[in-house]
Amino acid sequence: MRVVKKSESLLGGLRGRKVAVLGLAFKPGTDDVREAAAIEIIRELLARGAEVRVHDPAALDNAMRVLGGGVTYCQRIQDCLDGADLAIISTEWPEYALLDPSTVMSLMHNPIIIDGRRILDNKRFREAGVKTYTIGLYQ
Repeated sequence: MRVVKKSESLLGGLRGRKVAVLGLAFKPGTDDVREAAAIEIIRELLARGAEVRVHDPAALDNAMRVLGGGVTYCQRIQDCLDGADLAIISTEWPEYALLDPSTVMSLMHNPIIIDGRRILDNKRFREAGVKTYTIGLYQ
């Protein structure tokens, strides 16, 4: 999985690292996690020793049924990002596009975001000191 390999490369390994995954549903506006890329990403992160926190405005309950324990389920985006070494955006929920770079800077231990849905204003985040990487775009 490219996202997991990129995460591992950026952090110099995943064991013991805190990774926030924003978005669990396969698309915004649903609670359906069947065949959602986020589920496989989370499983791979866990297999490589990462501590994973997740947020989704609608799909937390369904994700809990699929993933079970070993993952921290967060009702608030801020709780998911708090102390994280890296965040992955895997569903294009509007609230993720509206993230404030200064809030991200203040919450995350290591402000790195992999934007798997191309929803962030990379220029704005980088100007605030947040490292952003967009899957599929040359960086």
